[in-house]
Amino acid sequence: MGSLIRLVVFVLSAASLQNSTDPLPDVDSLWAKVRPGLAARYFEFEALKGYTYKRNAVIDELGRGDVVKKTQSTESEVYFFDSGRFEKMIRINGQAPSEDFVRKQDQAFQNLRSKGPARKSGWPPWNQRKTPKELDERLTDLFNAFDFTVVRREMRFYRPTIVIDFKPKKRPQLKTMVARMMLTKMEGTAWIDERDSELAKVEIRYFKDVKVALGMLATLGDESESTREWRKVNDEIWLPLRNDTRVKGRAWFFVDGFNMRIREEFSDYKKFTVTTNLKVIGN
Repeated sequence: MGSLIRLVVFVLSAASLQNSTDPLPDVDSLWAKVRPGLAARYFEFEALKGYTYKRNAVIDELGRGDVVKKTQSTESEVYFFDSGRFEKMIRINGQAPSEDFVRKQDQAFQNLRSKGPARKSGWPPWNQRKTPKELDERLTDLFNAFDFTVVRREMRFYRPTIVIDFKPKKRPQLKTMVARMMLTKMEGTAWIDERDSELAKVEIRYFKDVKVALGMLATLGDESESTREWRKVNDEIWLPLRNDTRVKGRAWFFVDGFNMRIREEFSDYKKFTVTTNLKVIGN
């Protein structure tokens, strides 16, 4: 019965979408609605504080012809405290960790819970908390770096989205180093939830190598790509759903370079309170 109801809702939603006579929004008005949500979500650590969820990850190490050489899988529970993020391993390659591993992990978990708010980290620099001015510059660069094309409407999880293609401008005026280094070498497609004006999905493809420190530290190859998806949880907050990443390139700490595919799925989001005993308070 539940499946039938979901099918009916989907058909009615799709029909409503197809029959809609509303014109597609222009880029400027859409950006004005989307920008506040991007600013709030720019560092997901803040949005995820007080939540726990399950993370399933599979990492494939690829060889010539992209043949899988080695696969590692993990199942974990992730917690976000004021003091930082903690990932508690449940299974590694399908096996429960050793008693000694669990004992050390539980101690590290308790140590992190007892700490105060995390201080600003010095490395890597992109994980540092930004001032309002720095965040404004990054978002302005994001808008100025690309030519955006509003393509169509599309349903995702029974919700209408606006689909946008983006590709870099020829000579954009950019202020930040990360924008000049990365945004000018990527293109892709974004799905914007029309009801909430939130980013629901983004596909990114690199068409030029991204060089860190002129390539002396690392080079991200032009075959790299990434897809990230979010979903509204508890009808109140947008949280990660799935990440699919292909990275290929060179780095000083990888003798033969790196070529891997990473798949992550996030589920079972719950809120919790930090008391003497951690208590889950909602789904």
